[in-house]
Amino acid sequence: MKKLKSTLLNLFYYIIIITFFLPKGIAEFNSSYSSILTLLIWISTFIIFLYYFLYYHKKEKIIQNNKNIFYYFIYILIITFILRGIYIDGLQKILCYPAIFLFYICSLRDDPSKVINITCNVLLVNFILNLFVLKDFFDAQFHITFLGHVQLISQIGLLSIFCAFLSIIISRKIGIRNILLIVLSLYTMVKADATVSVISFIVLILFGLIYLFKLHRLFMLNSKTYVYFGFILSLLIIIFSVYNNLYNNNSIRFIDFNGRSFIWVELINNIKNHIIFGYGIEGIKIKVFWSAWTNVNGFNYAHNQIIQNLIDGGIISLLLFWKMIINCTKNIKKINNKNAIFLFNITLLIFLIIMVVESVSLYYYFYIFLAFAFNSDFIIKMMKGDCNNGND
Repeated sequence: MKKLKSTLLNLFYYIIIITFFLPKGIAEFNSSYSSILTLLIWISTFIIFLYYFLYYHKKEKIIQNNKNIFYYFIYILIITFILRGIYIDGLQKILCYPAIFLFYICSLRDDPSKVINITCNVLLVNFILNLFVLKDFFDAQFHITFLGHVQLISQIGLLSIFCAFLSIIISRKIGIRNILLIVLSLYTMVKADATVSVISFIVLILFGLIYLFKLHRLFMLNSKTYVYFGFILSLLIIIFSVYNNLYNNNSIRFIDFNGRSFIWVELINNIKNHIIFGYGIEGIKIKVFWSAWTNVNGFNYAHNQIIQNLIDGGIISLLLFWKMIINCTKNIKKINNKNAIFLFNITLLIFLIIMVVESVSLYYYFYIFLAFAFNSDFIIKMMKGDCNNGND
């Protein structure tokens, strides 16, 4: 009976994780695949909520005692329905994203080793398939890969590398799978036609060198410090970039960020009218001058997390989102393993850098990392052996 229960739980984990990590690139061109992918994600979302409400909440009070980490999702759901009604775009962001967030928080409390291993296995298969499946077709596409749009590559690549290194730390074994996952993730990031992926690759290599030269103590501060740093950095870059666009005619080219300053100027003009509550998820479509050259009838992607928060739910959304990050990462400082603290903090820092030029809330990879961070001290404590190992 115990073996059957373990097998069923294993199957449950695989179904959910495979579904949410299914490659998204084909969905951009094949409506049948897109419909199947959407259906599977909704089925998995239903299963997650059903599992939690029928079983998990009776066993573990971690969610009830930490409801504040879900306030952002609750607010976004309410404000979007109030402003836009029920029949809207973006329902996955409102319901499916908190579902996978909830799944990882709960499952990491049950069996962290199993969840990490399954996640690494699924991600490795995706990155291997990315090398071969329909490669010629996707090589000819603009900003679309087998895994999905290039703007997600830095995020899924970073999450993969994080999971591989976390697996090494908790198992104390390097393993061929983990090395292969790290190498393929780095390769995919550097090959992606996206500047932020290349920047993330460079920063990862830089952090690797910092670790090799025993300088990683610089990244042992309270994670709240890095969150504040990321927020201020992002805010300053928006200010300088927008000013450069409006008053200097983008004379300083590198702070235009490949045309993002035009997007930010346009969105800021719209934000002024709805500064408190925003527009709701997918509530506004903006057009810039190059929209006339494409078939896209406007877009909702802000290319910056602060601005994305403001258009999605105004100042309230902004405060709740960043408060969620602080609440989820506060347990990192409790980890009794310096290697693990370093891994969590540099992953957080790189996600914060990505947020300067991308909107991480439009995908769920960052939420999965937050679930790991929320359980970070618990994960390390649950592993076999002395948690002090690797402290130097």
